[in-house]
Amino acid sequence: MALLFLLPLVMQGVSRAEMGTADLGPSSVPTPTNVTIESYNMNPIVYWEYQIMPQVPVFTVEVKNYGVKNSEWIDACINISHHYCNISDHVGDPSNSLWVRVKARVGQKESAYAKSEEFAVCRDGKIGPPKLDIRKEEKQIMIDIFHPSVFVNGDEQEVDYDPETTCYIRVYNVYVRMNGSEIKRSCAFSLFSFFI
Repeated sequence: MALLFLLPLVMQGVSRAEMGTADLGPSSVPTPTNVTIESYNMNPIVYWEYQIMPQVPVFTVEVKNYGVKNSEWIDACINISHHYCNISDHVGDPSNSLWVRVKARVGQKESAYAKSEEFAVCRDGKIGPPKLDIRKEEKQIMIDIFHPSVFVNGDEQEVDYDPETTCYIRVYNVYVRMNGSEIKRSCAFSLFSFFI
């Protein structure tokens, strides 16, 4: 009789031990927090925070672009363990708004999505200083001005700055003092060269 009573208790203990963290309930998988997007030189990256878990969580990041026909959530990063995702390849028109959402997965259970605020690369991103190439040619100094570089995963990328889009209008002013007089030269092109 006592054996019949102990058998169900032992079986319950075994089944609970087998569940472990792989069978966490839906409310026990925390949602990522502080989902933010930062963009420097047209290179948008999503960042988020996540609490420490006994089992390493993986994350899925999705992007939704405004102004795209049949706008849907697009996978940007899937099953990553770090807390950032480069979404450069998933941005449509950088003048338009986009949204990002991130979810965590621990074992077979997933959290709810955490969403970012609206973000537009042109409006909310930052652009660094241009590159300069200054050299002497004969009796003159030549200055070349280049748009800032973009680095994706450590590789320098060529950015197609479209002069038709207001997002890309960059005016570079160069001030030169010669013989006591100051000269100002302005340029709004992708490459600007002039002699002094």
